[in-house]
Amino acid sequence: MSIKEITDKYINPLGKSILHKQGPAVFKSVFVNFLKKQQVSVDLVAKWVKEDQHLWAMFREQDKEIARRFVNVLGSTEWFTVDWVIDAIVDEFSGVASLVMNWPDARHWLELQVEEIRENLTS
Repeated sequence: MSIKEITDKYINPLGKSILHKQGPAVFKSVFVNFLKKQQVSVDLVAKWVKEDQHLWAMFREQDKEIARRFVNVLGSTEWFTVDWVIDAIVDEFSGVASLVMNWPDARHWLELQVEEIRENLTS
């Protein structure tokens, strides 16, 4: 058996399995770092909600492409939900997480953002 055959048969499936399990945790770090770069605060998110600001539009093109490739390897964005976002940000942005959980307009806005991001990640 050649090295390529061994890699294709054993290593690649193992790597994909690990990535499928750890992928959302890796994406969490990327997402939180994006929010830090945006200097996210409760006031800023409230402004975004009122102005219907699109999160996807704020990503740099190179970051969008990296995210698309990442999701392509994962094969799915089913895990990327409003609840996932809240869980991802609660440690670093507890006020924002609370805002989204308690203000229906903010939750609805986030639902739309998640939907738009998912669509763009899989296009």
